[in-house]
Amino acid sequence: MSAIITEPPAYPLAPGAASASSSSQDLLDLDLRTSSSTPPPAYTERASRKFRITAAPGSGMLNATILDAAGRALYTTSSDAKLKKTTVRRAAVPAPYPDSDLDPGKELARVGWDRSSPRVRFLADVDGTELPKKSKKHKLKCKEWLPRAGADTQSRVLTVHGTRYTITERKGANGYLLCSKDDADASPLLPLARWRTMSGAQSQQLEVFDEACAAPGLLDALVLALVVVQSGQPLGDAPDCLNIASPMFSGTADLACYVCFIE
Repeated sequence: MSAIITEPPAYPLAPGAASASSSSQDLLDLDLRTSSSTPPPAYTERASRKFRITAAPGSGMLNATILDAAGRALYTTSSDAKLKKTTVRRAAVPAPYPDSDLDPGKELARVGWDRSSPRVRFLADVDGTELPKKSKKHKLKCKEWLPRAGADTQSRVLTVHGTRYTITERKGANGYLLCSKDDADASPLLPLARWRTMSGAQSQQLEVFDEACAAPGLLDALVLALVVVQSGQPLGDAPDCLNIASPMFSGTADLACYVCFIE
């Protein structure tokens, strides 16, 4: 396939920040959680935008392009021949999605895979200005920016402008969901985005619901997070918590992942 917190560009979670703890079963049942009187909302009934991710056979998420419905490139990922580093960049052509903190053509980040704990280096702050190379915001370990949601789960936490989301593998399904929780505790969780593997094709689909497109920096952060979790590379935080490899990259079966508002 060719992604604000209050720190770097749409992304870094400060080292040592508390991760969300939640049971694996709770995460797997997010789409089933309802109040006694309100049925769960169907994401098919809400407005959304579909983005297609394409890559050459065998290239996977580390050398890919994300296109909108009109076929315009919105993001690209590119890696060196030995897959030691990957650059994620917004397309140079302005896109009709005013959610990004960065200008068209700007690099979102570079990820270095050539160490036991891969690093993500952010090239601009939340307002789009370039960060000093020695800035503490400049570089983080991937496992600190996208930490595990708990010691006994493969779920990971994404923080954007102070709002936390959880990415969870779900076997036997066909994509990723980004969900948001209503204000009332009893209200059901609303999906914000879904990542779908197109069976038998060298492309995948990212479906983003309109409220997620309108959230500043969320689309940027989501794209970058997907690059990390779909890279097939371990993040160095546990031998049994490898990333979810892209089917285009490794030939693995379809997976699903839910990303849900948790705080």
